[in-house]
Amino acid sequence: MAFNLVNATMEESLFRGLLLTHLAVIMSRMRANVFQSVLFGFWHIVWPLRAIYDGKMTLGAAMSFGAGYIFVATMMGFVWGCFFIWFRSLWVSILAHALQNAALNVFHITTAAGASGMALFTTLEVFVFLALLPLVRWLSKRWRS
Repeated sequence: MAFNLVNATMEESLFRGLLLTHLAVIMSRMRANVFQSVLFGFWHIVWPLRAIYDGKMTLGAAMSFGAGYIFVATMMGFVWGCFFIWFRSLWVSILAHALQNAALNVFHITTAAGASGMALFTTLEVFVFLALLPLVRWLSKRWRS
């Protein structure tokens, strides 16, 4: 669990704290958020590449897994970027990121055949986070006033 907090702090500091903040100087905050979230998504290509290297996946399986993983990471990067923009605090996105990573580790689902159920879990998670964005936006306005 400590690794989740360290990892979330590092990634949030790099992508939201540094990259999003600097990109927002030369473009709109939302455009900067989209840009940093795409980079955040591709940052996670290392996991399918490692699976190929370790012999745990074929190239085809890794390509399929990688596309889904990049999509999910991009969407979550966008959500956490919104948290950072709206709350004007890196701590909110760090906490959300650490909790999401912890949930993935605690609720890791594997089928009897050994296939990972993470794709379904993370896809549902993305939709829940996206559905909750209006509520989070409202809360951020109340937080600042």
